[in-house]
Amino acid sequence: MILTEGNLRFTFSSDYAIKFDDTFFYRKSFNPMPGAKGVDFICDSNDFLLFLEVKDCLGREAENRWRIAPNNEKRDSIPSSTDKSDRDSLDIEVSHKVAMTISCLLGAQTYREKRITKAEELIPYVEALEDCRIAQRSKPLYVVLLLEGDFGSQTRNKAMIMYRIQQYLEKKLKWLNCRISVEDTSTYSKRLFSIERIE
Repeated sequence: MILTEGNLRFTFSSDYAIKFDDTFFYRKSFNPMPGAKGVDFICDSNDFLLFLEVKDCLGREAENRWRIAPNNEKRDSIPSSTDKSDRDSLDIEVSHKVAMTISCLLGAQTYREKRITKAEELIPYVEALEDCRIAQRSKPLYVVLLLEGDFGSQTRNKAMIMYRIQQYLEKKLKWLNCRISVEDTSTYSKRLFSIERIE
């Protein structure tokens, strides 16, 4: 399955993949709720379930640099031209999106028999989340943040920055039986998906 987000084209290793935040149920029923958010992609295969959030900041690193500092530590340094009202550091934003994605999936499940809601496109992913193999860890649930952009500095390289964000994500998603990683196009697991930049 091939799906795009901005200038990135993703090829998923399974045909069961959706651009979650473009689904009818998410846009029309869930998104009107204040604070509603969702991950970019969900992919289900026999071997894993994947929640993927994409942050392509390539060329816009300066305006997004504050977001790589966990717990909104650098929120006060947001450029004045940026809207601060609904922005959080990446660890907060992604953990919120994961929680809200699960809420939306469960909401879709309650409409399972009402076809007019168009919730049926999400039902396979609800069933994937309920798969007992996830609880048994024989089918892992992956939460991946793909972070594009040159965020390295003289004191910390990008790998260190991504690892720190991952640590804070792990703390915030401790309630969820999942494997978390923060990656970019040079470090991502090609077993889950492949990426091509399109211009």
